[in-house]
Amino acid sequence: MESWAYSGLKRIIPYVKNTHIIGITGSQGVGKSTFIDRIIEEFSKENKSVAVLLVDPTSEVSGGTFFGDRIRMQRHANNPLVFIKSAPSQSSTGGLGLSTWWMIETFCATGFDYVIIETVGVGQDEKEVKEAAFTTVLLLSPSHGDDIQMLKAGLIEVADIIVVNKADLPEGELLAAYLSKFENYSENGWKVPVIAVSARTGKGTREVLEYLDRHLEFLKQKEMIVKKHHDLIKKALEKLFIYFIQTKLKKGEVYDQILHRLLSGQIDPFEAVRELFGAYGLNSPSNISVKTPPSSFG
Repeated sequence: MESWAYSGLKRIIPYVKNTHIIGITGSQGVGKSTFIDRIIEEFSKENKSVAVLLVDPTSEVSGGTFFGDRIRMQRHANNPLVFIKSAPSQSSTGGLGLSTWWMIETFCATGFDYVIIETVGVGQDEKEVKEAAFTTVLLLSPSHGDDIQMLKAGLIEVADIIVVNKADLPEGELLAAYLSKFENYSENGWKVPVIAVSARTGKGTREVLEYLDRHLEFLKQKEMIVKKHHDLIKKALEKLFIYFIQTKLKKGEVYDQILHRLLSGQIDPFEAVRELFGAYGLNSPSNISVKTPPSSFG
């Protein structure tokens, strides 16, 4: 989004509705786009409007993005209740690019009943979607061995609903049954359901929609909707601030000079940070410290 687009947000944000923001995450090839296509179909049957943001990976070499996911959803192209937009990941390590955060706000202000975010699908680092969505759906598939790695790495902790795709295959039913043995709860006390679906046939899609509604009602009862939206804006602002700082650093000769002094041993890293604050007209914190995480080896 260009600067003129961001300037228009001041007229939009005060009118943001409590649109149900749904995040869909999971590894590449697990069937996210086909699953979302089914979700759109069900929402359309209920005359519900939905905006879909499909986050596609940005090339580290060219900086370009191939917006391919929309091809799988062409049957909804002429549906007036559906708006599908691709967004670049912009090399974000958390799964969502800078522009994605503010596009979510724009769609909410427009009055859509639902906003769906599909993450890139790079694996274990896609935890930002939890901060953007009200309800996060983790899509798994029995044919992807890295799903077990995601369970071990903690990506399962972002899920409000776990969906096992390819339930039309015996392996899908077995994986869903296995995961159902574990009682997982989110930090606010919500019991995470495990639902077996087939994105190919549509089996289980209606049950997913029912749990989406249940989770939204749960958040309302806990009075968490306002906090969720507040956290989304906070994260979006943080992303924008960091973007401008990084842009300024890349273009500034002062940065190179300070970096040279650090490399030559004239200053330490904290002194370098203080000088950067001063060089760009910012008040440097008097005491800069970094918390060291506890060792895993005691």
